[in-house]
Amino acid sequence: FDDLSCAEPLRLTAWAPGYYIGGGTLFTPGGAEVEILLLPHTKRDNPSYRWLPSAYFPGQGENQGCAECHSSKSSGQPELEGLLPVDEWRRDAHGQSARNPRFLSMYFGTDLEGRSSPSTRFAQNRDYGPTPLPPDPAQPYYGPGYKLDFPDSDGNCGSCHIPIAAMENPYGVDPVTITGTAEEGISCDFCHKIWDVRLKDNGQPATNRPGILSLEFRRPEQGHQLFMGPFDDVAPGEDTYLPLQR
Repeated sequence: FDDLSCAEPLRLTAWAPGYYIGGGTLFTPGGAEVEILLLPHTKRDNPSYRWLPSAYFPGQGENQGCAECHSSKSSGQPELEGLLPVDEWRRDAHGQSARNPRFLSMYFGTDLEGRSSPSTRFAQNRDYGPTPLPPDPAQPYYGPGYKLDFPDSDGNCGSCHIPIAAMENPYGVDPVTITGTAEEGISCDFCHKIWDVRLKDNGQPATNRPGILSLEFRRPEQGHQLFMGPFDDVAPGEDTYLPLQR
């Protein structure tokens, strides 16, 4: 702090593990003693938490759609068009994970024009039970699909592509029936509620625990908010720094 100007106020913040980032107010160097109060955030997850939408949604403070502050259109900053976080999210794979045409074509077994391949045929194998057969060359074929192989199962595809819906049922998400914030795919609020990632001893994820099945969350209690992020100086607000998010 040797190069600070005594004539220019500074915005000071503080953070410690287990606490919200504190401060965010202006202080003048050489003035009164600085005191920053740190408040603890929740140490457990709240499954009843209602996810915030990334798109515009009316509300107050931090309980409104992320686009209100973090998109160039809603925040009234046209000079930053396409550059703010929600603008980028709308265009990236996270923001399109639930409605990505290639994901849906692989899931349902169609091409990008919606033409469907025939259902998978099976033969009974004495040692291995039902065994899939190659596609019938006499029938039109537009590519493989999960639902062609397993018509009676929704599978665990949603645990990666539609995580908000999968939080309630990791093996029972039908992409056709999702509504609300689940349609946003891997949304802003979803990512900023991730607290930890469970990995094997070799540092790799378990093959039988895709997506949310390998994640630990910290959703706040009613009346509070909690956003984990890569910065330790975001204040005021109910935000905290998490090295995992860097």
